[in-house]
Amino acid sequence: MIIKLHQNLINKIAAGEVVERPSSVLKELIENSIDAKATNITVNIENYGLKLIEVLDNGSGMDREDAKIVCDSHSTSKISTIQDLENIASMGFRGEALASISAVSEFEIATKSKEERIGTKIVIDGGRKKVIESTSTNTGTKISIKNLFSNIPARRKFLKSPNTEYKHLLVTFFNYALSFPSIHFILKHNQKNIYNLPKLAHESFNEELKARINDLFGKKITSNIIAVNYNSPYIQILGFLGHPSISKSQKSYQLTFLNKRPIMDRIISKAVYEGYHGLISKNQYPVFFLFIKINPSKVDINVHPRKSEVRFENPSQIFNAVKQAVRETLLKFLKQDAQEMLEQYPKFKKRLESGRLKFSKLNTFPTQKTYFDNIQTNRPIRSGGLISDSLKFTKELLQPAKGNSVSFDYIPYKFLQVFKEFVIIEKDNELLFIDQHAGAERITFEKLIKQFKNGMIETQKLLLPEVIELNKIELESIAQNRKKLEKFGIKMSIFGKSAYKIEEIPALIMNSDIKKLIEDIINELNNEDHKDKFETLKSLNEHIIAVLSCHTSIRSGMKLEREEIENLVKNLLKCNNPYSCPHGRPIIWKLNRGELEKKFKRS
Repeated sequence: MIIKLHQNLINKIAAGEVVERPSSVLKELIENSIDAKATNITVNIENYGLKLIEVLDNGSGMDREDAKIVCDSHSTSKISTIQDLENIASMGFRGEALASISAVSEFEIATKSKEERIGTKIVIDGGRKKVIESTSTNTGTKISIKNLFSNIPARRKFLKSPNTEYKHLLVTFFNYALSFPSIHFILKHNQKNIYNLPKLAHESFNEELKARINDLFGKKITSNIIAVNYNSPYIQILGFLGHPSISKSQKSYQLTFLNKRPIMDRIISKAVYEGYHGLISKNQYPVFFLFIKINPSKVDINVHPRKSEVRFENPSQIFNAVKQAVRETLLKFLKQDAQEMLEQYPKFKKRLESGRLKFSKLNTFPTQKTYFDNIQTNRPIRSGGLISDSLKFTKELLQPAKGNSVSFDYIPYKFLQVFKEFVIIEKDNELLFIDQHAGAERITFEKLIKQFKNGMIETQKLLLPEVIELNKIELESIAQNRKKLEKFGIKMSIFGKSAYKIEEIPALIMNSDIKKLIEDIINELNNEDHKDKFETLKSLNEHIIAVLSCHTSIRSGMKLEREEIENLVKNLLKCNNPYSCPHGRPIIWKLNRGELEKKFKRS
């Protein structure tokens, strides 16, 4: 039997598409405030948004008649005809957000237009209107969402951890604070001031944006970003690109906006990665804040209930423009950067002055270890001989003669390090190739695993504690995970309002880049996909230890002395699994003389 669903049930079903989590609510409320031409927006959050999400603005507000129907399904002031869909300039337009939100929460709105002397208050509980009354309030609107999903326990059960939900709330707040620097934004959590961002009025949008990036992400990011200013007849691209040296291990610092609307788009992301090609290693992600402006009629923003995805009329045109903007911006900046470095050396300075030193292509710049000290290269090595044969060969290489204790130095073989990345060992008619960093990772990983299982990772106190500046998301992550970090040998203490002091780290990785180490570990602990990716706590712990092991003292691009090579091979043989690094890359590969002669047509 077919029945017509009750409107309240329809709204609850619709809420599943629009209201995914607390940050979805915050997004819709802030967008409404922006569309109402607010110049001040205050956000109050309690208990990570589960108890309260409140947005107060000084926008145009509503009169009583509009307020009565604002929470009815598909009630909107943004569009009225089918033609309006082709030229959408507002943040919201579908008219279903407030209806969906009020269906899954305790909803309260107080609003007043500038033409009225008294405002209107409406209370809705689980989609049912309970109160419509007059109230004294300022011009603008205040919407309070209490006990989100309290009437849908199943939805509440599938939310992530409070820390993860709070992170999404912060990211949502960041998006609109960045996109609209001319608006004064305030964020409070549990009645504590988190951000107070006065409105900015600089000469250009990029100047305002840079000031906001500094307020939200700190000086470390702001001092390493490059301004983008690209214009063509069909597209404008503004914003900033991160210097290759501050690339991240996750995509947390990649924000894209289309006509000031935050979006996620694979075409744009891929174009940016293409622009950075050759400047960062493949397991790193660039930092960027890109604002793209095109004719609204050339893009469909109505392909996703939350308007986070779009469809371009000409995607290849967008891809090529973004890629060109990124490459041109990086080329200009890195050319200047390289020239400034070379000018420090007299003979290069003379060549620059004479015009004999040219920079015509992006790939002429020294990259990886030769230019960016913090960049590490993990090039894949080709698979060759059987791993079991390689292991057998290595064991034979170090096998002492029967009945004798033979010194390692007297075993007849030769070492050779190539590209400061691979060790080649010759013995009889065979060559063994070892990836020095992958091998060192495996050694460190197994030692740390053993220490962790024994209840304590051996630590080393830093002679000079390392102080790291953090943004609000990172500070929250550390606050939530400090006890976990101590189990992995990382001990720290609060240092001021926005920094932590690193006091101890695992002794086995004492010579690592501590700031990069902490960044990688926090990213992993804060990754909400862990619950899906790792079936057990044991596998999660091993993953974190694998990340620690990646910061071993032997890196790609490092010249090794003979003693260091000998110790590497010796310790590798002691591992339970000398075949691959903790991340799955191969460590050893064998090539025999016959295969080499075959390549040269000698057999």
